[in-house]
Amino acid sequence: MQESCKPELVVNRRSDKAMVVICHPDPHSFNHALTNEVQEAWSEAGFDVRLRDLYVEGFDRLCQSKLPKVAG
Repeated sequence: MQESCKPELVVNRRSDKAMVVICHPDPHSFNHALTNEVQEAWSEAGFDVRLRDLYVEGFDRLCQSKLPKVAG
């Protein structure tokens, strides 16, 4: 049987809260797989983990502002 490839989680806490942020259009991507592993590991370590999926939230990845440009 193959051993797990999960690294050992080293914890130096100042808080019991953590946030995982991702912004990827494919929920089956490698990025989402890593996100899920991190979220699970941190939850098992006792953290209150929040997940923010910026793609789902409609985040503008190009940061295009609707404000007028200032000359300068």
